Amino acid sequence: MNIVTQTTKLPNRLGLLLCLFVTMNSFCPTVLAESGDGQILCQVTRNGAKARGTVVLQQNSHDIAHGACNATLTAPAGRYSAVVRLEGNLDHPHKTLSVQIEAGRRLPIEVDFRTGALLVRVVPRGATGPAVIAVYRGKERIGTLSNGVEAQLSEGEYQLVVEHSGQKKTQTVDLRAGQKRMIRVEI
Repeated sequence: MNIVTQTTKLPNRLGLLLCLFVTMNSFCPTVLAESGDGQILCQVTRNGAKARGTVVLQQNSHDIAHGACNATLTAPAGRYSAVVRLEGNLDHPHKTLSVQIEAGRRLPIEVDFRTGALLVRVVPRGATGPAVIAVYRGKERIGTLSNGVEAQLSEGEYQLVVEHSGQKKTQTVDLRAGQKRMIRVEI
């Protein structure tokens, strides 16, 4: 008895899609190599602990591919700038790496962001009402904090500008990785 098998070669992109989505196989090297694609696996950590982030692959200032970190991202083989961003930080930190993706291969990249937590408590003297807490790094305004709500920031020096009932108070804060700072501002 003769058993005859026939293999149909699918178009490269279709084969890649079938490999990744139909078979639920997260890495199909044969199909990737035939398509000229490779993969990048971006791992993001915050002070060494797993965190959420995104990655954008850029070539000549154009976005080629993007996706969530801690998952594989498929892209054509080539040299890219990988812009990795940490989610959940008030200052939206990012790091840019030069990467080379090879057809049929998976390139792991790991990026650690050094952050701390800052909580500001505004204690009004007399007048009631909301306080506005603006956070600056140098002359750049990073964002606004709510009274008594903790925010994650990259390590570094920040200026807090607290406004309440027509009064303004400025305070400098030095935040280190892994540190939790509570600042009390009487105004």
